[in-house]
Amino acid sequence: MAVSTLSPGSAATDSLRRLIDAREVGRLLGCSCRHVLRMADEGLLPWGVKLGRLRRWDLSEIEAFIVAGCPAQRRATP
Repeated sequence: MAVSTLSPGSAATDSLRRLIDAREVGRLLGCSCRHVLRMADEGLLPWGVKLGRLRRWDLSEIEAFIVAGCPAQRRATP
């Protein structure tokens, strides 16, 4: 699922963000989707974005998290 957003400072260009669900994050990390949700709740994974009752993660943010060695995240108030 791609969501079009405007880049700050550049209203003329659109950048695409690919938002993925817990199942896809789990595939990238090699764990279950339920474990992904637990890790996010415990602050071990980026919190993601809430869309109503759904939680999605920006693919580029998850990829950067993996490249950085999966460091613990500070939990932001949802």
